Amino acid sequence: MNKYSLFYINFITCFLLLFCCSYTFAAENNTLELKAEHLYAEADYSGALSIYSEMYKSSKNNVNLLYNIGNIYYRLNDTGKAICFYLKALKYAPKDPEIKFNLNLARERTVDKTASKSQPSFIKKLLLLPSLSLNIFLSIFLLLLTLFSSLVFFISRAKRGELFRNLFIVSTILLTAWSLMLSLKFFQEFSITNGVVISKKAEVKSGPSLTLSTLFFIHEGTVFRIIKKTNGWSKIRLENNFTGWVNDKNFWKI
Repeated sequence: MNKYSLFYINFITCFLLLFCCSYTFAAENNTLELKAEHLYAEADYSGALSIYSEMYKSSKNNVNLLYNIGNIYYRLNDTGKAICFYLKALKYAPKDPEIKFNLNLARERTVDKTASKSQPSFIKKLLLLPSLSLNIFLSIFLLLLTLFSSLVFFISRAKRGELFRNLFIVSTILLTAWSLMLSLKFFQEFSITNGVVISKKAEVKSGPSLTLSTLFFIHEGTVFRIIKKTNGWSKIRLENNFTGWVNDKNFWKI
C-alpha cells in the first residue's frame, strides 16, 4: 500500500467519524427540539425557552433555533430580546420572509422608531454580500477546497495529467477569489457590532459614568451601533447619528 492510498483511507475514515458524530448530535438536538415545540404549543413558553436556551449554547448559528427563541420572547412580551434574536437569525438567512415579517411585528411595539436598515456599501452591492448568508459562503468555500484537494491528489498520481492540471489552475483561481470574498463576508459579519435595548428605558449618558449628565433616553427594542467599550459601558451611535454612553446591562449584542 503506497502513501497516497494510506492518505486517502485516513481521510475517508476521519470523514466517516465526523459524519457519525454529527448525526448523533443532530439526533439529540432533534429530540430536544420536539420537546420544546410541544411545550410551545401548550403555551409553556418559559419551559420551551429553557430548552432552546440550552440548545443555543452549542448552536449559535442555527437559524430555526434563533427564530424560535425570538418567537418565544415575542410571546413573553420581551420585545427587545425578540428583536435581538430575529436580527441574529437574519444574519444567517437574510432573505427569509417569515423572520422579516415577525421582526416588523416586534418593531411595531417599540417606542423609538429609529431601527431601520442601513444602506449597503458599494463593496457589498458589488459582491452581492447581503444576498448570501455566511453559511452559504462557507459551504461553497469547502466545496472548492474539496475540489482543489482532489485535483492535487489525482495530479500527483497521473502520468499525463494535462486536463487535471488545467482544472487545478481554474480551481486555484476560484478558491483564491472566493477566499477573498469570504474574508470580506467575515469582516461584514463580525467587525461591526450592533446592540439592542432590552430594558424598558435606558439613559444615554455623556460619558461612561452614572454621575455624568443624561443626554437622552432610548427604549426597549432600539437598535444601535457599538463604537467603543470600557468598564461596563458602551459608546453607541443611533441611526440619526446621536451618540452617547449606555450601561451594558441595558442591552444585548446582536
